[in-house]
Amino acid sequence: MEHVPPEMKNTHVSVPLVMVEKIVNSASSNVTIFHALMVVNAQILPMDITTELILHTIPIIRALSTVQVNYHSDAKLVCNVTGYPVPSITWKYNNNVLSFTGHVLDIQDVTSDKTGHYTCIATNDVGVSQAEIQLDAIKVSDIARIITPPTAAVIMTGHSHNFTCSATGQPRPSIEWTFETFIHHSTTMPPHQLYHHGTILTLNSIKAQESGTLTCTARNYIGDEQVSVPVLFNMPSGSSVGFG
Repeated sequence: MEHVPPEMKNTHVSVPLVMVEKIVNSASSNVTIFHALMVVNAQILPMDITTELILHTIPIIRALSTVQVNYHSDAKLVCNVTGYPVPSITWKYNNNVLSFTGHVLDIQDVTSDKTGHYTCIATNDVGVSQAEIQLDAIKVSDIARIITPPTAAVIMTGHSHNFTCSATGQPRPSIEWTFETFIHHSTTMPPHQLYHHGTILTLNSIKAQESGTLTCTARNYIGDEQVSVPVLFNMPSGSSVGFG
């Protein structure tokens, strides 16, 4: 708000001249006070002008230049941005525009097809700033280990049973199932189906079947691990079958 001295009232001003003598900025706000001298009709008159300045500033980005994660783990690319007006944020991956617009870019299950150059771009009416982030994935070798082993089961003729065998390791282990009968040592797998990349095996007892040992093997090039469980095939009461 402008303060006008009494001697200026009803004064005709042809060409006023303002000379700024001192500027005082408030530390707690954007208010600035100008202590000035105004020359009006050859008279020098002191005056104070109080105004609020809103400074527009170009975006400033703070971000890591390189982010490293293990293969098949998740990554977070963080782009901290300041500036006024509040900048909008966009992302590019290898110069291709991404649909995400937040300041934290989440990348799941990082493999070689997701590594490379990511660009955070901050924009407001003052200008545009950008930062490059290199995402790298480190291959960590780890022997295959079974974490959910199959369990022993009794399967009645005409029924089926699901067995689960899951494993961890790097590279991701493959799952193999084998079956060997107790008596005749046949390695023919009973009628079955596999699901979920082999981690679930369904055995079907369609007809009389000799009992035996079911083995799950998890394997990668570092090593393997296996778990064996007994599987008993039973006939309903009053039925009998002989194995030659």
